[in-house]
Amino acid sequence: MSKPSKSLRRQHASAGAGLLMAAPALVLVLVFVVLPIAFTVLFSVAKGPGFGLTGFVGLKNFLRLLSDSRFFDLSDFSGALVNSLLWMVVAVPVVMVIGFVVALIAEQSRHEGLVRSAFFLPMVISGTAVSIIWLFVYAPSPQVGLLNAATGGTQSWLGDPNTVNVSLMAAWIWGQTGISVVIIAAALKGVPTDMIEAARIDGANSWRIFWQITLPAIRIPLSFLLTTQLVQVLKVFDVVFVMTQGGPAGSSRTLAMYFYETTFLSTNPQYGAAIVLAMSLLIGVAFWAARRVTAGGSNAA
Repeated sequence: MSKPSKSLRRQHASAGAGLLMAAPALVLVLVFVVLPIAFTVLFSVAKGPGFGLTGFVGLKNFLRLLSDSRFFDLSDFSGALVNSLLWMVVAVPVVMVIGFVVALIAEQSRHEGLVRSAFFLPMVISGTAVSIIWLFVYAPSPQVGLLNAATGGTQSWLGDPNTVNVSLMAAWIWGQTGISVVIIAAALKGVPTDMIEAARIDGANSWRIFWQITLPAIRIPLSFLLTTQLVQVLKVFDVVFVMTQGGPAGSSRTLAMYFYETTFLSTNPQYGAAIVLAMSLLIGVAFWAARRVTAGGSNAA
């Protein structure tokens, strides 16, 4: 049997050295990504008690989600799933629109850096601190609550099911708008100025330039921003936990909040794992939507 050639031995040695250098990263991925995912899937088809595994129940935990009114109540269209979807369709577009408007204004201002910094400042504050600040804003007493002091009322903004979700979203939007401003402002810097000037020479107005040149040019950064913000709202927990703990009567409960209640308060991590996988499915849909937006931008180009 012939010995392997020098070039083949050199390739094997190079591959071995590469695998050795990649080993620490592979171990980290295995421990912090692969194993947690595997255990989550395992828990979702198992039963307790507590964090122990005493048997398997198949899809029972997932079927339970369909009849769980705290997860989704079809009779009055409420539950943690509905609230999380509400955050997706309301809070995320508002963050992106405000970010877009502020970025456009800042680009035309002589103090662009100051404007961007002012809106980015809440991003350096923890979610808990943001929540505490807005607890003072929403306090029912006009002597404490800034909003009631401004309106002259005594509205319980966080105690009313009709206003609690909007109030929570406003606090979250205030804390998240800064990253939207920074990303969109950076994307606007990459829009080809020669194309804009040529369009103006051809008689295009500002609205047409925006839709046909500016927006397609920044479509990929926008899709990235859309994806990250959708993931953020699906995981939103700190704002809800600190400000309402899912109340009143569960009207502000989100998927992340319901996972916490189920896993740590009710000590049912198996059912909590099913909730996490439902969240993962929604995140997958968010990534798919962002890829569709990116593909549309590529085709347009």
